Amino acid sequence: MGQAARAGGARAQVTHDTLTLIFRTILDWHLAGGGFPEEARALSGGLIAATLGVYAAAAAHLRPTPKRSHYTFNLRDCARVVQARPGRPTLPYPT
Repeated sequence: MGQAARAGGARAQVTHDTLTLIFRTILDWHLAGGGFPEEARALSGGLIAATLGVYAAAAAHLRPTPKRSHYTFNLRDCARVVQARPGRPTLPYPT
């Protein structure tokens, strides 16, 4: 799925399960601490699955071209989906 740089420049495969665990832990932590209702917290698994699905499709289909060789879609782009929400103040939810 994605790759993480190792010391010395080698690459190690990061599994889908590992990415799911990392991103879901971050999102669940934020949703639990942000006072979100259980209905909203229950959506985290689906949000992470959809985000990783978009990442897999984009990584497979959005390859560099001669006109756009400077850009490669990578895991940082996927991580921004999860990290963007925790950086903002929590919106009040009606209960």
